Amino acid sequence: MEFAKFVLAFLFLPSISFAQNLFFRGLLGTDVTECRVLYNPQTPGFAANLVAYWNMDGTIGTVGNGSTLASAIAGGPTATVTNGSSSLAYATGILNQGITANATAADIVSAGTPAVLNDLSAGSFMMWIKATTGTSRKLFYKSDNNGSAGYFFIMKDDRRFVFVKVAPTTNMQKFTPTLTTAYLSNAWHQVIVTWDGSLNASGVKIYVDGTEVVYNVADSRIDTSSGDTSYSQNGSGTPASDASYPFYLLGNPGSTSTNPASSAFSGTMDEFAVWNRVLTPAEVARVYRHQKCN
Repeated sequence: MEFAKFVLAFLFLPSISFAQNLFFRGLLGTDVTECRVLYNPQTPGFAANLVAYWNMDGTIGTVGNGSTLASAIAGGPTATVTNGSSSLAYATGILNQGITANATAADIVSAGTPAVLNDLSAGSFMMWIKATTGTSRKLFYKSDNNGSAGYFFIMKDDRRFVFVKVAPTTNMQKFTPTLTTAYLSNAWHQVIVTWDGSLNASGVKIYVDGTEVVYNVADSRIDTSSGDTSYSQNGSGTPASDASYPFYLLGNPGSTSTNPASSAFSGTMDEFAVWNRVLTPAEVARVYRHQKCN
C-alpha cells in the first residue's frame, strides 16, 4: 500500500519528466511503449531508424517569424519557421500543442536539407492532421519543383491521399480511395505513409488511424458512392538526387509545383515523424495506439 502511494505521488508531481512519468506508469502495469512518446532512451521501441521528429509544441499563439521547431529526438534536425503573415499559430494539438495554418503560401515550416532526410532509400512519414477538405493541400514536400527528384504527399480536394515519387520520365503515384466527408471534418486523424524507395506504386502504403486504406475492402472510412476505381502508376527514369531540396512540412513556397496540383495546408498539424525504413502494418497499428494513449 505504501509503495502504491509513493508511485501515485510521483505520477502527479508537476516537475517530473515525461520519461519518468512513463517509467512509473510501467510500474503500475501500463505498457510504456503504448504512451505517445516515440523517442525515450529508457524504452527506445519505435526510435529504431527514427531520423526526424517534431512534436510542434509551443506557447499558444502566433509562431515567431524566424523561430525554430526543436527536434524531439537527440541530434535530430530542427525546422525553421517563416511566418511573415503571422498565419501560423500554436494551438491545442493531439498531444500538447500543434501548429495551425490557413493556407498562406509564404508562411512555411522547413527542415532544410539535413543529411538524414536526403536521398532516402526507404521511408515512413507520420503526422496528425485536423483539417477539412475542399482544396488539395500539401502535407509534406521535398522535390525539385516536380522535375526529376524527390517526393511529396497531398490530401486532395476529393478526399483522397496521394503520394508521388518524382522521376524524370514518369512520376510514380499512389492514391487512396475517397474517404467519407464525415471522416475528414475538422477532427484529428493520424496519417502514415510507408514507401520502399522504389518506383513501384505497390511499394507505397497509406494508413489512416492505424490501418491501411485500400480498394475493394469493406471499410467504413471509404465513400462507396464516389465511384472510385483503383489508381496507381509506376514511375520510370532514374531520379536525380534530392539532397539540395528542402523538406517542407507546411507552406507552399515558390518552386514547389505538384501534379496533382496543390496549395498550402489549412488546418492543424502535430507530431510529425520520419523513419528511414518501412514500418510494418503491425508497427503502424502500434504507433497509432501508442499515440492515442490517454
